[in-house]
Amino acid sequence: MIFKVSICPHELPKKALWEKFFKNLSKVLGTELFFEEVPDFQKELEEIEKKEIVLYYASPSATYLFYKEGYHPIARFSNQIDKFLIIGRDNVEDILKKDFIRVVTINESFYVLPLSQVYYKLNLDFFRIQMILTETHEEIFGKIIKKECDLGIVDQEYLDFYPELKKKVKIFEEFTLETSHYFVLHPEALSQEKVLEALKKVDPEIIKALGYEGIEVFERETIEKLKNIFS
Repeated sequence: MIFKVSICPHELPKKALWEKFFKNLSKVLGTELFFEEVPDFQKELEEIEKKEIVLYYASPSATYLFYKEGYHPIARFSNQIDKFLIIGRDNVEDILKKDFIRVVTINESFYVLPLSQVYYKLNLDFFRIQMILTETHEEIFGKIIKKECDLGIVDQEYLDFYPELKKKVKIFEEFTLETSHYFVLHPEALSQEKVLEALKKVDPEIIKALGYEGIEVFERETIEKLKNIFS
């Protein structure tokens, strides 16, 4: 039997590394895994509803949605913390002089919630914000670079993977919700213990290439934290 696996859309720049990760995991598990790309966050919501994916590397908000569908969060990378950046093209002083400021981010609660940090970090009034939502990071950077939007909220890892983009935008602020991405497992497909142990045995060089240091067990109290943030 073949089991479908996938990753959060923001991880797609590292798709080739993730394919190596799942190939190695498949070998350790002794179970055939099939990687299928989830191209954007709208497609991710559809996948959550269909419940066809067996193992998924999910954002905190997606983790909570998977959890409500019966999935089990089982693990995370030990040194991974989600970090966001507020970016723009023009000088922030010039942006803040505008009557209305166009802020673009992903159409997903994980990215919309940090909007409050824009108000706080840049001392902006709520009524001056015009929110624009997209499905991908590519769209965000396109709108910022073309000056169709003034500010963007993006995942730091995405920008780290494309250093050439750093030359085209300015980074104004960095912040975190103190959350991580998590591996979630279908409730009926495979043994939690078996998959968790296999994750811990994945080639550490592959994990290092992804930018992480190891695998640790999901802490059950994290569910309450995610519930408080995303419900």
